Amino acid sequence: MIKIKGLDKPYIYERTIDKENRIKFEERKEGMKISLLWDSMFKTMMMNENRLKYSCKLFSYFLDVKYETLLKKLKLGKNELDKEKENDKGQRADYVAVINGTYLNLEINNNSQSYIMERNQEYALSVVF
Repeated sequence: MIKIKGLDKPYIYERTIDKENRIKFEERKEGMKISLLWDSMFKTMMMNENRLKYSCKLFSYFLDVKYETLLKKLKLGKNELDKEKENDKGQRADYVAVINGTYLNLEINNNSQSYIMERNQEYALSVVF
């Protein structure tokens, strides 16, 4: 298992949701650059094999793994989740990668409601199982 720097509780279900330090989204105005936290830009920059250095750098700040190791070993994973039935709505995780058999799932949301967090956990479990 890969450890998260500075955390004694590595699993999301063991932690409380920190709303105090969240990033607040602003409506995009003309001439304003697109934030990396917008879905389209995030996927453009992070879910691209040619831009792995960006996701490796980001994860090196949070994971107990060196940037150079991430660059060598991190592989993008499948972020389109399998459907149970033909008519099911397609589900897609924002970011999925694998390093040393550990799945990394990163979800970007502008909503901190508990049902969104539960959905994110379901996505994470669906990626692995």
